[in-house]
Amino acid sequence: MKRKTLIATSIVFVLLLAVVSIAIAQNVRTVNQDTYWKFNDPTDQVNGGAANIQVEGSEAACGVTRAGLLKWDVSDIPDGSTVGNATITLHGVTFNVGADGATLGLFEAPDNWDESTAQGSLPSPPDPPSTAAPLATVDGPFPASSSGGDITFTASGTNDPLIQYIQTQVDGDNLVSFWVEFTTNCPGGGTALLAWNSRESGTSYMELSTPTSVGLATFSAGDPSVNWSLIAGLFALVAVVVVGIGYGVRRSKQS
Repeated sequence: MKRKTLIATSIVFVLLLAVVSIAIAQNVRTVNQDTYWKFNDPTDQVNGGAANIQVEGSEAACGVTRAGLLKWDVSDIPDGSTVGNATITLHGVTFNVGADGATLGLFEAPDNWDESTAQGSLPSPPDPPSTAAPLATVDGPFPASSSGGDITFTASGTNDPLIQYIQTQVDGDNLVSFWVEFTTNCPGGGTALLAWNSRESGTSYMELSTPTSVGLATFSAGDPSVNWSLIAGLFALVAVVVVGIGYGVRRSKQS
């Protein structure tokens, strides 16, 4: 009887793991729009259909010569949700040695653009570090390959600037847009270049989660707000139960 109980509990654990796996997959948001341009290209040149999004900083001051834009639609997040954690992942495919020591910055961007917007009508990028502060940064060297090389911006806590910006967009027009640019430590007398897969060739991802607990009744594959600490606690609880039952079965056999 105890052996059957152990088997049943193990099945419940596996089913719970499957549900969590589905929820994690649904919690990942793919980028809706992305583009980049070179400042010295004609004003009608835009790279919205390019296989890779490229950013480039020139000289030690990291003067922006290529800038990238990213946009996510978050209208599926329920009204009143609180964003507590965010992860934005770019799948790097190439970088030059000048980017080894450079810093990549993520900036707030306006939403009035798409991949076909003419370059002359695109919003002007910030001029870091004098006129804008990045919401998040990643320091080089940057991983880059066709099979791996994720570059990840992370933020946690409702007081974090990146979280606060995302929250205003979730509460506002439901569009989250970013600039991506080099900000500091570009090589003197050279450039820092980085490229990652665009949505046409390999999507960038944004994961959001809430800091508040969710009950199992509201935890489903379609729920975009998942509390990972609660899930970890549930796993730990089930693991303790399984181990306890197994220990009981073993002691029963010995006696």
